[in-house]
Amino acid sequence: MGNTLTIRIIDDRHLRLVLSRGRTHIGQAAVAVDRNLDTVLIAAIDKFLKRNRIPKSSLTTVKAVGAIDKFSSVYRIVKAYQLAFQSVLRG
Repeated sequence: MGNTLTIRIIDDRHLRLVLSRGRTHIGQAAVAVDRNLDTVLIAAIDKFLKRNRIPKSSLTTVKAVGAIDKFSSVYRIVKAYQLAFQSVLRG
């Protein structure tokens, strides 16, 4: 069973990273975003996975969820990260 990273968009300045294996919750972290979301997001995910001793290669799914306008830049950046990661996972 693989690991799932969920990027939950709280609002345009706050994200929550949630890591799970099946139905088991492994960890979570809050991410405050002011500027440069793309850089902040990648660094936060790297740090979060390292802290939980989870290699990126063990992720089987990356999800982007949240109640935010689908046309906002935050949503588009998070969604782009999710799609890019999913395409890498598929090989």
